[in-house]
Amino acid sequence: MCSLFTTRGDNPKHDRGSCPADAGQGRACVRRSRDDLSSMVSMASSLVEHLQDMGVHPQGGPIAVQHPISDRLSVIYLGLYAARYKVHVVDDQPASRAYKLSALPSQALLCESGTAPEPSLRCIFVDKMELDSSRPASSLQVEGDLEDVVFVEYTSGSTGRPKSVAQENWRIAHWARWRQFLFPLMPDDHRVAQNLFFPWYWHIFLCQGGTSVLYPSRLNHDISGLNKYLEQHEVHRFDCLTPGLISALLDVEEKLPPSLKVMISGG
Repeated sequence: MCSLFTTRGDNPKHDRGSCPADAGQGRACVRRSRDDLSSMVSMASSLVEHLQDMGVHPQGGPIAVQHPISDRLSVIYLGLYAARYKVHVVDDQPASRAYKLSALPSQALLCESGTAPEPSLRCIFVDKMELDSSRPASSLQVEGDLEDVVFVEYTSGSTGRPKSVAQENWRIAHWARWRQFLFPLMPDDHRVAQNLFFPWYWHIFLCQGGTSVLYPSRLNHDISGLNKYLEQHEVHRFDCLTPGLISALLDVEEKLPPSLKVMISGG
């Protein structure tokens, strides 16, 4: 097992990547049929090159990211993490986004075209970039140190004022290794569904050589639709479910998909 998030010199070698999440059915869904890890690494390298050509460098400060959960978001995180940009996770609610940007000023906002602009902040539309998927894996250079801050996320904000959490590289690198040690993926047990708490979890299954099945966020509010989706994509594991979502699945559905072996609760 090889972590993508250790110090320079590691060469990730995996045979799987991200799997489609209802291709073509909404903003939160995957647009392409399938990406293996090689093409994801290549596109991540291409993304970093585009940013640097635009004069957006890690030394310039954090980059705010507002993007639907999809394989493209995995590419964004992979490129930014490897190049040691500090990722600032923001959402699409204007008041919430403005509050977070005031708490941590950022040099640019990575988003999709059509996103409401933020005053005085440069918007970079990732869907307008032509990302090269044919580069060798070695084209993605891993920079920085294990102590670097990789991303800044926020608590749920139950008090009305979300608190920021800065996550360091060594923690997510260690987490991937810990998962592989305690919960290794097997050849017949490698398709993992995920959506919630995406900045924290997206990389783990790729580091384990698994297939990441990214389901649309709307299914968090459609339990029957979520269950059908898991069955359609023959999901083996369902990761980072809240206790409430697990309870809803067990209460609403008479039976779970036959392929489903493990559900992991978090949050």
